[in-house]
Amino acid sequence: MKDPIKLKELVLEKVELLDVMKHYNVKFAYSPDHAEEVQFSCPFHGKDNKPSARFYRATQSCYCWVCRRKWDAVSFIRDKENLGFNASIKHLIDWFKIDTSSIPDDPEFITPKTEPVLEEAIVSRLIRNRLKELRGKLSFEKFNAVCSAYFLILYEMSKGIKVLDKMNLLESKLSSLKV
Repeated sequence: MKDPIKLKELVLEKVELLDVMKHYNVKFAYSPDHAEEVQFSCPFHGKDNKPSARFYRATQSCYCWVCRRKWDAVSFIRDKENLGFNASIKHLIDWFKIDTSSIPDDPEFITPKTEPVLEEAIVSRLIRNRLKELRGKLSFEKFNAVCSAYFLILYEMSKGIKVLDKMNLLESKLSSLKV
């Protein structure tokens, strides 16, 4: 398997974020073709009364000032298509017909090593999506407790602690909540 970080770098070098966003019919405030920065309605958090996100040509990235989400071409595809990190990269490689032969196969990146990290990311996304659904539907105290548990798990994960079991437990508890 090829190094996913090097593949991402290659994809971001070859793919224009603007082309990807135009394909998904993102509505810009004005033509972004020659602008260094342009505002648009965020495609992730729902309806905007006024454009809340901004595209930055120099960094090939976007940021939404309402939902505080930042993305590049890979993370945009990941979120729009509900794909994992590697699947997003593969999707863009196939879509833009990017030649990856310049990146050698790396035995360090075998699938069993990366699966738990990917599974943690998938479960984390499920938890985040469920929290968004529950916002405003649970009492403040209950919602605050659930969010605190989630952030403690994320903190442990940032310290290198294996948290997949805790994430799965939290996700199952969130799924069973009745609202």
